[in-house]
Amino acid sequence: MGNTFGSKSVRAGHARKVWREVKDQFPAGGVVANLTDWVSNGVGKIPAGTFCKWEDAGNEGGKKVTCYTKAQILAAGSIATLGINGATLYDINIESGDTVGTATVIYAGEMYSYMVDAGVLAKVKDIAALSEIKFVS
Repeated sequence: MGNTFGSKSVRAGHARKVWREVKDQFPAGGVVANLTDWVSNGVGKIPAGTFCKWEDAGNEGGKKVTCYTKAQILAAGSIATLGINGATLYDINIESGDTVGTATVIYAGEMYSYMVDAGVLAKVKDIAALSEIKFVS
């Protein structure tokens, strides 16, 4: 499960289900490395089902997660250069650029395709690293 550490309370409203089934995940708790990309677009959260790159830098920085915005994915000439290998399990609330967010990245399961932008879905469907994620209606 992911978490953020800040000083503001966040109220949760009605949830929309992103995952139909989660089969496997990378070790949880990877720190989101690019929160500033999300703060600058004013969303206030990284939504569940956001495509990302999970990596373990070991002693050089531990577990890191890079969550890609819709604009970053659509602008990528070759989607393989982003290194996407999963999608976030839960929303990650962002208070400010000083927020520290962690994420759980799913690499095997079933995601509802209507929760993903059609342009993004078209680009990520053929990524080999996502072959264990099935997109269902």
